[in-house]
Amino acid sequence: MKRSHILGTLVLGSALIIPAGVMAQAQQTEEKSTTTTTTTESHRYYDSGDQTYHDWNANEDKAYRMYLQERHKEYMEFPKTTTTEQTEYWRWRHDHPDKVIFKSESTTEQR
Repeated sequence: MKRSHILGTLVLGSALIIPAGVMAQAQQTEEKSTTTTTTTESHRYYDSGDQTYHDWNANEDKAYRMYLQERHKEYMEFPKTTTTEQTEYWRWRHDHPDKVIFKSESTTEQR
């Protein structure tokens, strides 16, 4: 009788623990897949110099590519750059707001 009671407890405990483990593993997998994507949809990056956050969108991506082109650097996804390189970009970006970057781009297209 005592063995069946212990066996029943183990079976019941397993039945309760396994679904929780599966759910935790699924959630962990989901978190990994969302944090490793590097698209330009919408991400926020911290600018320590200005102590603000910047949204990364299509316009920011264009500005970043322009920055790299001016400096004759190969393209590297922004999150993969070093903190120093990111700081240099944000410093450059504050001197080149959207109205300056995209104004010069539309002027070039009209010529």
